[in-house]
Amino acid sequence: MEQYDIGYPHSNSKRIVKRGVRTIQNRKKAFQLGYDYYDGSRENGYGGYNYDGRWLKIIPSVIRRYGLTNDTTVLEIGCKKGL
Repeated sequence: MEQYDIGYPHSNSKRIVKRGVRTIQNRKKAFQLGYDYYDGSRENGYGGYNYDGRWLKIIPSVIRRYGLTNDTTVLEIGCKKGL
């Protein structure tokens, strides 16, 4: 399988969730991968994640790499919310 580094901007900082912030109820909501996980409070998952435009810098290199055109169809399986 060929790997292609798209240049996704990863953060070098550690993600720290303080002990006791997420209760068992928060974890149950997160496990459902529904509204509460993606758009609810931060304690339940992503916490209202909004697209910040980072793909606008990356997509042109993916288009060139794979020769995509306006007629190209792409199927993304497992993209969760699809942003």
